Amino acid sequence: MICSENVRHAELTIASARMGKHVLCEKPLGVSLEEMERMISVCAEEGVQLMTAFPCRFLTPVVRRAKRSSAGI
Repeated sequence: MICSENVRHAELTIASARMGKHVLCEKPLGVSLEEMERMISVCAEEGVQLMTAFPCRFLTPVVRRAKRSSAGI
């Protein structure tokens, strides 16, 4: 997981990809379009997954259940 300063996301993502590691990168993915395109390209070349750390998308069902539970539904 890459959760460094934003300006280091590309550098660390590319280094991780070159080592064959899948990458979960904290937002923002990069600081420019060119940087993000390079990150995506290197990960594709190395055959590793690149994903932005966006936990809300995965927590939504949990949040819904918690809200239902607290509302007595």
